[in-house]
This record gives sequence, C-alpha cells and structure tokens, in this order.
Amino acid sequence: MLALFPRDPDAMVSFGLLAQRLGHDGEAIGVWEKAVQIDPSQKNAHLYLAEALDGKGQPAATIPLYEAFLQMTAAPSKERSGTPGQSISIWIKLADDLAQINQWFDYGQFLRRRAQSQEHSFACYLQAENLLASSAGQELETARKFREQAESSLGGKALLVRKDLAGYPAKALSLTPIAGAAR
Repeated sequence: MLALFPRDPDAMVSFGLLAQRLGHDGEAIGVWEKAVQIDPSQKNAHLYLAEALDGKGQPAATIPLYEAFLQMTAAPSKERSGTPGQSISIWIKLADDLAQINQWFDYGQFLRRRAQSQEHSFACYLQAENLLASSAGQELETARKFREQAESSLGGKALLVRKDLAGYPAKALSLTPIAGAAR
C-alpha cells in the first residue's frame, strides 16, 4: 500500500494501524511520525501516535500530539471531527500524562522541603526533566533549574545518581519521614 502511495498520510495511518495490530509497534510509530510530518492536519496520525507513545511510557512526547488532535477536533470542518466522548477521553489522557510528569517535580520539591535525601530530590528533578525533554516550555526550564541546583549541591554524588537513575525513583517513593524534618 505504501509502495503505491508513499506520501499519502491516510495510507500511512492505515498502514500504521495494521503494523500495530501485527505487533510491530516501532514500525507503526515511525509511519505515524512520517504522516504527521507530511500532513500536520492528519488528526488520526496525531491520535494514534500519541496513544502508541503513551503505551511506551513517553508522556511528554504525547502532550503536543494530544493537544493538536484536540485543536483539530474542535475546529469546525465539513468532516465529522470525533465524538464528544472521544474528546473527553483524550482530555483525560492528556491530563494524566501532564500529571505523571508534574508528580516527579512536585515530589522532588516535597523531599527538598522536608530535608530528605538530596540524592532523591535530584533524581526526581532529573526524572521530570527527562520526561519533559521532548517539549520546550516553562515546565522544562523549571525542572532543569531545580535539577541544576540540586546537582551543584551534590557535587560528585550526582554522577552516582545518574548512573543508577533507574533505581532512584523507586527508592524516593519508599522514603519514610525523617523525625523532626521541616513541615
């Protein structure tokens, strides 16, 4: 199908759905990314790509895609723009992805204010920054600023956290309050 219509975004969306159904998620993501590049108004490419990236645990990458889909479905057009239920579902997914990213930053702030381990608050800021890396904006700059401050105060310990970053978020979530810590 793509051999006949290599630059047809509708064909790409269909091919992506077939690839995904056959378990070729990477191929589906790649073809949907190309469809979005070729035709930024192809709303289904935005939606399917966002859902696939969401399933891969990349919430920051989904945000601009979900937002674009919602803008396109809200715009008046001759073609049916989607059901209200579908829009509500996408709004919920968007809110969940934003919350997932913000939770790491907020938890880092919580740990810092409670005088908990600096390594753990640094790991939370780093996790938030990594999740936001694919989107520019104030949230990314704020996470970066706090990560840099924490990293500077940690000195060489920051490198150890970076090397074991996969383990730190779980460790941070399992912390117990320090007696007499600031509230």
